[in-house]
Amino acid sequence: KIGGSGGGSLQHPDPLVGNAGPYSHDISHVVVTTRPFTSNPPLGQSCGLDIGLIVDRSGSVSSSEMSNMKTALTNFANAFDGTPTVFSLTSFATDSTLNRAFSRTPTQMAGDISTDIPASGNGNTNWDSGLARSFGSFDPRPAKADLMVIATDGSPIRAAPIRLPNG
Repeated sequence: KIGGSGGGSLQHPDPLVGNAGPYSHDISHVVVTTRPFTSNPPLGQSCGLDIGLIVDRSGSVSSSEMSNMKTALTNFANAFDGTPTVFSLTSFATDSTLNRAFSRTPTQMAGDISTDIPASGNGNTNWDSGLARSFGSFDPRPAKADLMVIATDGSPIRAAPIRLPNG
């Protein structure tokens, strides 16, 4: 909510403590700029894909949300059954883990989601680490399109150094 006289102020809930607040900040020195919207590039036509699934396992994900995400991702993986699609599985919270490298079939991935993703989360939400780790795991199959799918409950609250194998 923006209000006040003269320079203006910004009132908002503090994201680190939930909806407590509002907290006011002087925004009279803020310059707002916009960037044009950039669409994702079109997904090329090919038989089979390389799909990196990325799952938020942070503490803000409730057990019911985690169950819903696991069900949705399992159904998504099963939809590719019978195709030459391969999957990888990365999960993240404060840091990220490559749970399963590429080469997992849709049926294998459906089982991996059930066993590798916890029933409830713990830690902070660090998208940067999860996205970077998944990106670094892609199998070089030039004839197959690469796709990343992220399942999360909201905005990242932590950016931590990204630790990937081999630098």
